[in-house]
Amino acid sequence: YIFYLPADTPGNMKKFVKIAHPEIAIFVKYEFWLNCLDELHKSGCKTYLISSIFRKSSIFFRWYGGVFRKCLKTFKHIFVQDENSKQLLADIDINNVSVAGDTRFDRVAAIHESSKRIPLIDRFKEGRPTFIAGSTWEPDEQLLLPVINKHPEMKFIIAPHVINNDRIKQLEEMFGDRMCRFTYCAEDPKFDYAGKQVLVIDTIGYLSSAYRYADYAYIGGGFGVGIHNTLEAATFSLPVAFGPNYRKFKEAHDLVDLGAAKSVSDAEQLAAWLDEFINDRDKYEEASQKAAKYISNNKGATDIIMKSIFG
Repeated sequence: YIFYLPADTPGNMKKFVKIAHPEIAIFVKYEFWLNCLDELHKSGCKTYLISSIFRKSSIFFRWYGGVFRKCLKTFKHIFVQDENSKQLLADIDINNVSVAGDTRFDRVAAIHESSKRIPLIDRFKEGRPTFIAGSTWEPDEQLLLPVINKHPEMKFIIAPHVINNDRIKQLEEMFGDRMCRFTYCAEDPKFDYAGKQVLVIDTIGYLSSAYRYADYAYIGGGFGVGIHNTLEAATFSLPVAFGPNYRKFKEAHDLVDLGAAKSVSDAEQLAAWLDEFINDRDKYEEASQKAAKYISNNKGATDIIMKSIFG
């Protein structure tokens, strides 16, 4: 069954555990439902935390974080992404911990293997170099506009993070007749893409497969609360750019350190990053290969976790 958990109150969770009576519960990354964990612990349910990552600044390591430290002790085992997280937990006497990595690497690798062809994008692309921007917000699109204007020879695919009439209208005002909407094109198999430089994916379920058509990727969110999923692009061997707010994302740091990703603060920096790859194909190929290798080298967390929990 797939459903939302009830609000995390003692009464709700007591009823929920009584009805569902789970034997095993798995929480992912930052999901710390204090009352739920407490009730599961009382019931004898085995609880696990997977793909978690901890930083010294986290509440667990502050003087006032006692209730959160207590919740960590309810887990039968904690699978973390890196050695630093394991050491931080050891410092507060949490030792039922092992380094397994991040299951998202296995997920995006599976997405790559099962990605579907999208004939509509084939027709839009027309064999031309293609730049994809995933999960964008308005500041990201303002950043992209000068780059799109600078490269009329290139095709651009934009997948906004929020899809509603107001957002699509903003994009139509920004790009004018150069833009076409995925849903409108899908309704007309004979749609004429002549003069269309920007394809906006205004529906869900296509972005992860659309990355396969691109040569370069930009990931949105870096001018807000934080960047979105960079791994979905990297698994297709794409060099990735994103805004400045990526500090909390280990994979973004890793990709930057490898030279497979770049943080940009304005349109000029984004244009310079793109032009460097256009003008130096060896550098592009090197970044592309590093992105793909990063995914490949970090696969395997799912198997480690499943074998540990289920034998």
